Amino acid sequence: MKGILFFDVDGTLIDSGHGREVPDEKVMEAIGRLRRRGYACIVSSGRNMSGLHMLKGIGFDGFVFSDGAGILLEGKPSEVISFDHDEIDSIMKQIIEEYHGRVHACHEDGSFASSAVYAATLQKVGEQYGERRDEILELYNVKPLEQWKNEKILEVDIYFENEDWKNAWLKQKPESIEYIDMGKDNGEITVTGITKAAGCRRMCDVLGVDLKDCYAFGDSMNDEAMLKECGTGICMGNGDPRLKAAADHVTSAIDEDGLIRAFTYFGLL
Repeated sequence: MKGILFFDVDGTLIDSGHGREVPDEKVMEAIGRLRRRGYACIVSSGRNMSGLHMLKGIGFDGFVFSDGAGILLEGKPSEVISFDHDEIDSIMKQIIEEYHGRVHACHEDGSFASSAVYAATLQKVGEQYGERRDEILELYNVKPLEQWKNEKILEVDIYFENEDWKNAWLKQKPESIEYIDMGKDNGEITVTGITKAAGCRRMCDVLGVDLKDCYAFGDSMNDEAMLKECGTGICMGNGDPRLKAAADHVTSAIDEDGLIRAFTYFGLL
């Protein structure tokens, strides 16, 4: 195997900002060529596996999911690192009750959303899919947080009313959790030490590939650790300016053949 290519999903593989749900056909053709040339092509996403259902069985070798908390090679059982049940329950309650926050807690095959997030999800899915709303919710397996029982939580999206509440919570954040800053008033948390970079390292160990022979493609700040960890980190032209500054190379935007141009630039095709 020559190396591994790790792909973020939203804004990198899929132009979700324009309502698209699958990668461009040209990109998938190129990924097929890359695999035939001896590269493993791995999806590396903040999404869980229910959120990645559209990418299973279409030409990827495996998945790093939930910001690195889980890894999955096609045809093999997944390996996950989850929060302690009681600890994450306490953390989420504190965010909601003391810091006016909202949470979206993901397990491997679905998620649980606090009331405001669940209501917003219902509205958004209804507007986008109309009569298919309930079908889509079932496909992604999104439920109210009150229904959570024993599912292993891998990653939690957290949202605050403003940056002041976020900063107040960060001052007392327990050391047992990793925080990924996604913007002024929101972020993502995993078990401490778990990032997309950690997931990439685990995947490299499984496949017997050196990180220096890996390429990482992303556009947002939860991709930063992955881009820095791999031998070559590539930011999309539509990416966060902070990520562009951290990347080894900036390609064009997703809707300007950014991935194809990067493959060509590095001589991968």
